[in-house]
Amino acid sequence: MHEAKWPLRLAIVMSVIWGVIAYAFSYENERFSGASFAVIGLIPLCVLWGLGWVVAGMFRHRKSPTLAFSAPDGAVTGAASTPAPTPTPASTLAPSRDWEPSAVASPLAGPWRRFFARTLDVYVWVLVVGFVVGILNARFGWSLLQFKGMSSSAQDTLAGVLFIPFALVCDVMVYASFGNTIGKGLLGVKVQTLDGSPLPARTYALRTVDVWIRGLGLGIPIVALFTEIAAYRALANGGRTSWDIKYGCRVSKAPRKIGHYLVAVVLFVLFILAMGYGKSMEQRQIDAQNQPPVSWQNPVNQQSAVILPGGWRLLPRNSKLPPNTWLYVDATNQYVVGIGFEQTNMGLEDYTDALLKGNPTLAIIRDGAVIADDSRRVWTGSGTGVATGSTDSMTVRAHVFGGNGGYWRVFAAAPQGQDQGIAQEQDVYRAVSQTTTP
Repeated sequence: MHEAKWPLRLAIVMSVIWGVIAYAFSYENERFSGASFAVIGLIPLCVLWGLGWVVAGMFRHRKSPTLAFSAPDGAVTGAASTPAPTPTPASTLAPSRDWEPSAVASPLAGPWRRFFARTLDVYVWVLVVGFVVGILNARFGWSLLQFKGMSSSAQDTLAGVLFIPFALVCDVMVYASFGNTIGKGLLGVKVQTLDGSPLPARTYALRTVDVWIRGLGLGIPIVALFTEIAAYRALANGGRTSWDIKYGCRVSKAPRKIGHYLVAVVLFVLFILAMGYGKSMEQRQIDAQNQPPVSWQNPVNQQSAVILPGGWRLLPRNSKLPPNTWLYVDATNQYVVGIGFEQTNMGLEDYTDALLKGNPTLAIIRDGAVIADDSRRVWTGSGTGVATGSTDSMTVRAHVFGGNGGYWRVFAAAPQGQDQGIAQEQDVYRAVSQTTTP
């Protein structure tokens, strides 16, 4: 019965992992989108669970029932009773190791099977923990497990050292809940007591601490090399590791079908792809930050000015945008800065009123007012809210001023709470105004 429940347990754990990943991908402009989470997470999970339920029912009905009968105590089961066997003296038994149970259901797992099972467990939970940390950093503007001023290789090494303890905590919780972990279950590895039962949760947790220190070398690469070699040598000849002996357990192996190994390979490949994707995104941000500052040219008098630091880029022109409009986004695609020009004979107040009514983004601004900036009259304001046709709350700041026979507008928009996203608007306004004449 324990084996029959294994597919269900694996499905539950994988569903939780997929839910976390779907939650990470359900953020739009730094805000959680329930619709995206339903499309990415809930609907696929419901469909897959439904198909799994149907397939499980089909296989259940295809199996023929097996009836087993047992004779009552003392009943005669044959034509003549068979005399009880004579006990064999203990001195004639073959010698056995003191840590082996009297009846071993499964042989001991070899070093390579144990290595790949443990590695898969660590990889799965490092990936999940990394997604959670990324969500927290993006949502609250934190910098958890981010180390500025260090080389890329040093950051990766330090992050790996810090990620592994969190992954091992998740590993312990899964074992305490299901009696095995993802990697070990897929590869047929079981950590048991000497009589073949699962370890108590507390014992498994203490054993995991020993594995982290003596087996994984605290995640430090050069230390882990020597600890892994020592563990391999201890297991190569059918022996046990120091942590197995210390906590009185044995690690056995069970036969697995090709499907189990294929799932394990897929998880390994997904981890490698996720790591590669993360590194590519990190490199893109580094490349963007190393780009030269962004220059802009006034189309009326051809004067140029540096308006934004490196890392910002000009979006392609869109037919829905009015002419003489420039939109820039930062390297994270979260913050937008816009510049626009329109020739008109309207007064400043009338023009801004019409602009707010016709522009859903600028309509968020409620406290706009005309101020004097040197010899120029400038309308400026900021606000926070949800633009018409959108579901995401944002913060907007804008300046509108006359020049070159019309009105210039400069604005910035960012997700609510990300005030650093609109900090560039003031500098862009100053740079653009210097290229214009009142």
